Amino acid sequence: MAMKERSSFVLIGVSILAAIMGQGLLIASDLAEWRTYRNAKYGYEIRYPEGFEVWPTGPAGERDGRTIRVGLKEHAAPAPVLDIQMRAPAHKLESLADLELRDMDIIAGDAEIDGVPARETTYRWKSSGDVALVELSFRDVLMVFHAHSGVGDVHETVWWKVISTFRFLDE
Repeated sequence: MAMKERSSFVLIGVSILAAIMGQGLLIASDLAEWRTYRNAKYGYEIRYPEGFEVWPTGPAGERDGRTIRVGLKEHAAPAPVLDIQMRAPAHKLESLADLELRDMDIIAGDAEIDGVPARETTYRWKSSGDVALVELSFRDVLMVFHAHSGVGDVHETVWWKVISTFRFLDE
């Protein structure tokens, strides 16, 4: 195979891999190799694979980990990302399902995160059936996963694997 053909083949492979990762469809490496973000102040931790990063969000001066974002490194798009808010005010835990969303189907159900019962609400685009976002609320935590196009079931993505690593620290 000529060098130019090999380079094109590698470039196409890398592009496909990047597109798959961007959609959250790639199941990442063994959890033992994942990094851990731990926040003692709010009593939680979450793990994430290589190629992802975690950063505190919120107003300047208040970026102490009460709200964080998990996203892909060097990925400028607003999705896919996972936003986590600790000590979420009760009014913030009201689901978007209360709003009239004509272009979306809303499916609510039960889930479990770190052995804690959670409410899972999935918002799907009616036109494609793709997941737009998923809300998980439990205790005083609100997680919102903003999906990239092409996600049919968040439970089959690396993002669900990341979500499932969330745990409360022993007090």
